Amino acid sequence: HEGGQFLGEQFFHYSVIREKTNRLGFDLYLVDINGLLDREKVYGYADDIERFLAFQITVCDWLKSWSRLPDIVHCHDHHCGLIPFLFKYADEFQSRLHNIPSVFTVHNAQYQGNFDWGKSVLLPSYDSWKWSMLDWHGQINPLAAAIKSSWRVTTVSHSYLQELRQQAAGLEKLFEYEKGKCSSILNGIDADLWNPEKDPYLLFHFTINSFEMAPNLF
Repeated sequence: HEGGQFLGEQFFHYSVIREKTNRLGFDLYLVDINGLLDREKVYGYADDIERFLAFQITVCDWLKSWSRLPDIVHCHDHHCGLIPFLFKYADEFQSRLHNIPSVFTVHNAQYQGNFDWGKSVLLPSYDSWKWSMLDWHGQINPLAAAIKSSWRVTTVSHSYLQELRQQAAGLEKLFEYEKGKCSSILNGIDADLWNPEKDPYLLFHFTINSFEMAPNLF
């Protein structure tokens, strides 16, 4: 899928590519935004706010084009935290996407992606009556916005959910207030699919006892 959108007044092109060789049991789509997402690292750049906003706008624009909308959208951490808000309140997306239930998983509440309101001009136009859904202590806070806007919120373990009500880098009261929508699902992997003993994509197979292979692995 090829498309284009605006980040404030700046127009950008994007591509959404379906990866054809994955063994996950479902389709895997990759988002390419030339100049923003084609970096050596996932994050840690001065323009991370712009990069992640462009990604989230792209996701919404792409989903809007689907003939059959997804049953649910699952977002992870602040990098995707504004998607539930955009579904519901962005002028361009809400008419098509507002009924899609969104689940938001918190992996690490220490990283919230907050930025000054001066950069709100980068957002698509939205219902200005809902500005408070974005705000936390005078800044736009994507993690807080996701907790407020999502249908359900999950954490990576039950103990972490309990911890967030006591220590969440300033979001403790929000987690307590929204506790009715919060639950925990223990984080993990498909141990068969990601089994290093037989993964065909690894150059060397190993087990927890294969220390003799260490020089070949690292």
